[in-house]
Amino acid sequence: MNNNFYIRPRQGKKKGWGRQVMIILGMLLILSALVYNQAVGSVFSNVIAFFAFSNSSEYQALPKSVLASRLAHAEEELSRTKYQALLYTLEVERNKQILDSFNLSEREVIARGEVIARPPRTHYDTLLVSLVPNTGVSVGDRVYASGILIGDVAELRQGGVLVSLFSTPGRTLDVRIGTPSAIVVMHGLGGGSFVFEIPKNVEIGEGDMILAGHGQEALIARVQYIVDEPEKTTVRVYAASPISMPDTTFVEFEKGSPMLEEVL
Repeated sequence: MNNNFYIRPRQGKKKGWGRQVMIILGMLLILSALVYNQAVGSVFSNVIAFFAFSNSSEYQALPKSVLASRLAHAEEELSRTKYQALLYTLEVERNKQILDSFNLSEREVIARGEVIARPPRTHYDTLLVSLVPNTGVSVGDRVYASGILIGDVAELRQGGVLVSLFSTPGRTLDVRIGTPSAIVVMHGLGGGSFVFEIPKNVEIGEGDMILAGHGQEALIARVQYIVDEPEKTTVRVYAASPISMPDTTFVEFEKGSPMLEEVL
């Protein structure tokens, strides 16, 4: 009787680990693309490239310990991305509720565009927005992101416009805030941040809304914190836009008071 026999290596377990890693990483890739608003074509290109790698012999040859490590890392990244997606959804809903409470939702949108460049690819506190021709957008038109007024059109370019944010350092803006309502001059500090001073007899608090001082009402910023110095008759107020500028992907345009008659 021949006692020599061949034992086939057990590969099912490693293949199972590989399949789990592949599925979770694929989900992470797709979810990340949706959260950060990547183009659909880009999403599918990345997915196809990922699965091509996952089916390669190099990937299949990875030891179980490496696959387990990658699986744990992928699960952690997936959880983090889901949490960021939840925060983003909550922020959009919160901004909508704010706008509804101030009856600021209704405005005449003349065009919508996609942000194709932002700092550091553009100058500080500017956005480059792609725009189709003949939209009627002109220099001075107001620019909104998720219903929040963020700036205006500074320059018309071939196939798009350059948007200057109100938070640009050194830029000033008349705004309205407080009880009784007061008009103050707000100064840009950069990166969506502002500062202004207001008399102490005007009631304000952290989280209060700051609206455009003239023309159609529009939400610009919210109070972050207040510095009260006893020897002064005013308080210094620091504020910030509710919008995360690095995450701004699409903007809307509304007719403002253009400085030039040039029209895109």
